[in-house]
Amino acid sequence: PDNDDDFNIGEEFDVEVTVKNKADEDLEAVVEVILYDLDNNDKIDSWETDSVSIDKDDESDDFTLTISFPNDDSLDGDGTYILYVKAVDDGNEDEYCNYDSIQINLNRESDDVIINALTMNPTVIAPGDLMSITIGVENIGKDDQTDVYVKLSNPELGQLLKRLLHQKILHQLLIIQTRVQEHISQPQEVQYGTT
Repeated sequence: PDNDDDFNIGEEFDVEVTVKNKADEDLEAVVEVILYDLDNNDKIDSWETDSVSIDKDDESDDFTLTISFPNDDSLDGDGTYILYVKAVDDGNEDEYCNYDSIQINLNRESDDVIINALTMNPTVIAPGDLMSITIGVENIGKDDQTDVYVKLSNPELGQLLKRLLHQKILHQLLIIQTRVQEHISQPQEVQYGTT
């Protein structure tokens, strides 16, 4: 990321860091990325790599951390946030440490609900079979959400279910049992994932 880049709560992205060893000895480098709230002087979350050996005399190595910002109530999108990146020699941080930081913008939409988990059992079904579906629904927006629909469909099977959630959503796990529609002609494997 670059200074003043925009990110959404829950968005996944890569942080790429190149660490160069300027010491006169081999180092075991570890990279840590910290999300920091400057307004409240608060560490929100952190991510760390495993240690990697980097030879002396200006050898370097690239590190990639895949991170996403948590659905934390304190991340309202109005604060001042930085990504603080530091590289250290594992076990010898006081002697070998370097860091950099960038300011980022966190956006939290007013209305934003995600599906964060989905499982189906069994995954191979036939007409009339009973299928158990577990769906995790999470409100990551600023506003309370009510009357949210969860719709589950498959190109081969059509719409499997549409369920209205009447209560206020914070974190909700739905466990639904449904019969497979009778119009399919042979057993089907249900493919699923979250988006």
